[in-house]
Order: sequence, then structure tokens, then C-alpha cells
Amino acid sequence: MRKTLVLSLILILLPLQSFAAQLSSSTLPLNISDVLLPMLLNKAKSDVNSEPSLCVQYTQQYLHPESSATSTSGSTSHGKKLNYFQATQQITAFQMQAKCQLNMSEKRDALLSIEKAENLSEGPRFTLQQAQNYYLKAFIYTQAMHDYARSLEMIDQAEKRTQILGEKAGDLPFNLSLLRLANYINLQQFDQARLLLKGLQLELNDHGSSTQLAWLRFGEGSYYQALNEPQLALQHYLQAYQKAAKVKDDLLRVHLSWFIAELYANQGNLKKAIQYENQGAEIAEKQGSSILLAGSQFQLARLNRAMGSNNIALVYFFNALDLYRNLHADLKITETYQQIGSTYLQMQYWPQAKNYLQSAEQGYLKHKDPQGVLNSRLELTKLDIRQLRFERALNALHELLPQAKKLHDLHAERTIYELQASVYEHQQLYKKAYHANKQASSIEHQLHLKRASKPPQQQKLVAFEQLNELKQLQDSNNRLKQNRLTLVFLLGISSICIFMLALVMLWMFLSNKRLALLNEKMSKDIYQNIRSGLPNWRKLLLRMPRELMKRQIDSEQWYLEESSPYTNKDRLHYLLFKVEFLREWRERLGSTISLHLTKQFGQYVADRAHDPDRIYDLGEGNLLLALPHLEKNELYHQTEEWIRYLANFPSTYALRREVSAGIISVPFLPKEPSALDHLALSDIATFALAGANQLGLRSGQNCWVELIPINCSQAAFFRGEIWESCVQAIDRGLLRVNTSLEKEEIDWHAILAARHPCE
Repeated sequence: MRKTLVLSLILILLPLQSFAAQLSSSTLPLNISDVLLPMLLNKAKSDVNSEPSLCVQYTQQYLHPESSATSTSGSTSHGKKLNYFQATQQITAFQMQAKCQLNMSEKRDALLSIEKAENLSEGPRFTLQQAQNYYLKAFIYTQAMHDYARSLEMIDQAEKRTQILGEKAGDLPFNLSLLRLANYINLQQFDQARLLLKGLQLELNDHGSSTQLAWLRFGEGSYYQALNEPQLALQHYLQAYQKAAKVKDDLLRVHLSWFIAELYANQGNLKKAIQYENQGAEIAEKQGSSILLAGSQFQLARLNRAMGSNNIALVYFFNALDLYRNLHADLKITETYQQIGSTYLQMQYWPQAKNYLQSAEQGYLKHKDPQGVLNSRLELTKLDIRQLRFERALNALHELLPQAKKLHDLHAERTIYELQASVYEHQQLYKKAYHANKQASSIEHQLHLKRASKPPQQQKLVAFEQLNELKQLQDSNNRLKQNRLTLVFLLGISSICIFMLALVMLWMFLSNKRLALLNEKMSKDIYQNIRSGLPNWRKLLLRMPRELMKRQIDSEQWYLEESSPYTNKDRLHYLLFKVEFLREWRERLGSTISLHLTKQFGQYVADRAHDPDRIYDLGEGNLLLALPHLEKNELYHQTEEWIRYLANFPSTYALRREVSAGIISVPFLPKEPSALDHLALSDIATFALAGANQLGLRSGQNCWVELIPINCSQAAFFRGEIWESCVQAIDRGLLRVNTSLEKEEIDWHAILAARHPCE
């Protein structure tokens, strides 16, 4: 289904409305045959609504090619017979040219193009093209020439051919029906229009598309607007707008926005009117249709002027003027000139107003449009009155009055009498002013009666239609109430579900938070001695392998270079302390006091350490301190300071103050740093501590012992049981012993025999 389905209806509905006068043939459906078009015709087709002058140029190039020996007219005049395919393409070109010329307001040239298409469409093989030609001629007679009777004759001829074609006619029968409806409305043949609408409703209810239903609602709205029923018209327009939005018929939405905006403006709801006009302008710009966009800009200008925004109105008017100039739409340019002049007149810019109004007058004279000439001269007369040129204004009004009566324009007659009364009052001719006002009031009364009165047949028709509309509205309200109840029920169920879900999510959030806190506490407790609060052996096992790996990498790099003695500045010293009073005070003092003293001791030790995380409470009175690289003397000094510090723990209880320490440094074997893992190194540190304990017991003094392998020590000496390996290394001089006392006093073999003396 074409998106341009029956867009021609918009162009001829309600010609008495000033708003409808702004419409163009931009959406006229060509209904051309589905033939393979040459490149030039494809270009012309793309420029029909945006650049109609280029469209005409392309069709002319196709029909009369400069490089060809014979043109279309030449081949016809010389009797050269075209085949069906060539003839179909040329008919399409003339039809397309007619539409472009109509967009340029060249109605007579458009008729000539259709006549050329008719000359090529003779014969039974071209029945579809004949129907299209009659349809296009009917449209031109309706929209451009306002010859509605002649248009109905063309529609009759087209319908005869669509009956022969049957389903091959496609959308053309529906287009013709809507064009016939528009003519009935323009001729005020409302009975025929009503019957036609009823027939279309029955037909579309059976097998009509959504697009056709949208256009039918549009036709019904136009029908009610012609009957002066704006509310019913607006209702149908809005329904059509919704259906057009669903089927994405943007061009229909543009034109509907114009009609909806007009009705809202008549109700005084200018903001709503501007809203719909803006929507129409956005869609027109998206579609790339200069004609539709110009119409939207024109209507936006009028609405903004009605709201008092004259400057904004001028911006829109000049935008529309530029677009119309590009389209070479002379009549539209003339209408825009008049609106710009009227706007300048309201703004009291007299020279500009005069210039544009005179241009509009000349344009209407050129197009032989008496109504336009009358309107432009009325505006010029208003300008004379505003400039206090009363005599000139009176002469102009006397000349315009017969023209208005000839055109049966009661609105113009009323305006003329009102302007005469205004001039007479300024001249203090009150009697003449009174008579002029009386004439204006009489015409106003006639207009009021004309608006209020309806023929009996029309009153009966409107009553019948209103009854049907009321029934439909009641059904719609019942459905709406049912939908609301369903919606309330669903909202209630949804609210309960959302509330339950929120409770579950809150419970899960609180549970996760509680578990996270518990996990954090457990993680802290598992790596901390619960009695002293210092890091425990698990923390040491987690950290020590990583520290060893880093030192091993540095040591291996040194070994590969072998350029200098080993002087690694990133060594790590492990000091393993034995504090006797930590072992004994639980038996001596009880669990409560010992726990309190252990916590005090843990805080006491943490205060002394620069990094509390580097001293570990291994239990049973054993503490391990990890120190970064120190020179030998500084290391020994730090060890003795720590021994004194631990022994001097302040307490009111009598404590055993014996403290000893074993010292090792890593990497322990610089040439083979990976030979001993952290467990083996722990055994070596314990062995050094055992020596310090023995030495301290024999001397009665606190002391320390350090075990250092010489550079040539091999990893093979430390295979198997570590303590035995250390004793053999000491005996062979491969493992040096440094101590704060006499190292000869240490009996390493006795220590090996006793095994774990620290326990």
C-alpha cells in the first residue's frame, strides 16, 4: 500500500476555509504503472515535492533529448510507432511532469501535459493509463481551477475504466472515491457525501487497510467541518492522526496537523495549535518535502502572529518565502507577500508593509485572482488610515465595496463598512459613521444567521450523525472504564509484587552485608593471634613465601653475573625470640590474668615495632620479627635492643625475664636461593634459637645466636633433616656461628640429641 495513498483529498477539502487555501498538490498520488523507469525519470520522481522545477527539467530532457535524432513529438509526428514499454514510460513522464507543473502553480501547462499523455494512451492496452489521466485531470479541475462539476465528469470516466481493470486498478478506485467526496463537499451536496461515506465505511470494514481507514476518518472530519461541527471534525481528525501514526504515514500526519491546528486555533487554544504545527513541520523536514515544509512554516507564522509574537512570525514567513521561491510557486509567493505586509502593518513598520502589500497586489493581478486583489487592497487601505491619509482611504473603500459585493464576500463588505466608520469618526462626520456602522452590524447579523442556521435536511442529518457519534462515544467510554478497572487491578498486583520483591531484596542486602562483616571479622581473626592481637603463624606462611621469592630473583641475577661479592641490599633478617614468661604465666597466674597480660604484651610489642605487621606471635612464647636489610653491627644492635625491650616488659607480677633470639638472613644460600623453602628456613631459625637458649641457660644471660653460611656452601649440605645438616655444616666450617656470648659454649650435638629443647 502506497504511503501517498489518497493524499489528494487534503488539497481540495473545504476551500471556503482560509487554512485550506495554503495547501498544495505536494501529496498527489500519481498511481503510475509499476514500470522500470529510466535514470532521468527516477531523478524527476525524487524531485517532485522538493524541486518541481528540476522535475520538469528532467522530464523534458527525457521527452526531448538533445542528442537524439528524434524527440517524442518528432517520432509521433513522423508516424514511428512506439512499443508498449516505451509508450508506458512516456505516459509516466507526462503524468509526472503534470504533477510537478501543478506544484509550481502552472495549472494550464499541467493540463497540456495530461493531454499529451492521453494522446499516447489510446487503445485497450492502456486502460490503466487512461484511468490515471482522468484522475489527474479531475484533481487539477478540483484543486487548481475549482471546477467541481467538470472534475466529477472526469471521475466518472476514470471509474468506468477502473471497473474494467478490477483488482489491477490497485488503490485508484479508493482515491477516486475520496476525490468525489471532496467535490461533493465543495458543492455542498451533503446527502451524496453522506451516502458515499457510508458506502466507504461498509467497504473498508470488510477488507480495508489501516491506511485507508485513517484517510476515511480524515474524510469524515472534513465532512463535519463543512457542516460547521468543529468538535466532531476535531474528534475524527485526531482519530485519523493516531491511525496515521500507527501505520507511519508521515505525509498524512503533516496535513492532519494543519487541520487539527486550525480547529484548535479557532477554539482559542493557540498553544495546542502550535504544538501540532511543530510536529507537522518536523515530519515535513524529515520527509524532505519542500512544499509541505513551506506550508508548515506558513501556518506556524500565522499562529505565532495570532499569539502576538510578530518577530517570530516574520521568521517563519521568510522561511516559507525562501522555500516557495525555490519551488517557483508564484501564487504562494504572492500570498506570503501579503501576510508579511500584514505583519509589518501590525508592527507599524509602514514602508515595509507598503512594499510587501503592493508586491502582493501586483502578484494577484498577474494571476487574475480578484479575491486576492481585494484582500491586498483592503490591507493597503488600512495602511492609509494608520498614516492618517483619510481621503485616499475613503476613495479606495468606495472602489472596493462593489468588488466585494460582486464576489459575495460578506466578510470583506463588513470590513469595508467598519473602516469607513473609522475614517468618518476621525473626520467628525458622525452621521456618516453611524450609517456605516449600521451597515456593518447588518452584515454581521447576516453572517451570524448564516453560521447559526442550518437547512432542515442538514439539521436532521446532523442530529442523526450526532446520535451515532454519541452511541460510539458511550461504547468507547464503557470500554475505557473496563480498561481502567483492568489497569487498576494489574497495578495493584504489580504493586504487591514490587513490594514483596523490595522486601526480598532488602533482606538479601542486609544478609549480604552481615555476611560480609562476618567474613571480614573471620578473615581478620584467622590471621591474628586471639590472645595478643599480633599477626600469627598463618599470616607468616602467607607472606613469607612471597618475600623469599623476591629475594631469590635478586640473588639469581647476582649469581649469573658473578662480577663482585654478594652485597644484596635487599636482604631480609628473621629474628626468632623465645620469651619465657609468655609460656609460664597461664599456669602460674590463671587464664583471666594471663589473657589480660598477653593483650598488654601484644600492644607493648606493637608499639616498639615500626611495622606491627612484621612481628608475628607464633605461640608458646615464640615471636618472629622480620627486619629489612641492616649492616651487621646495626643488626646486632637492633637484636640486643629487642631482647632488652622484651625482657623489660612492665608488670607487677614476678616474671621470668629470660629472652633469647636466633637470627638468620635470606636469601640463606645466595648461589642457590631456591634450594631451601620457607619451612626449611624456619627450621634453621629454630635451630639457631635452640643454640641461644642453651647458651643463655649456661651463662644465665640473655643472648642471641646467628647462623650464616659461607659463600661456597652448597645446597647439598642441607638435604635431608635440617638440624643434622646444620650440625655437619658447623663442624666442617661451612656454617658460621655469631653470638653475643662465647660460641664455644654451645654444644650443637647435645641440641641435636635433645631435638626440640624449646618445648
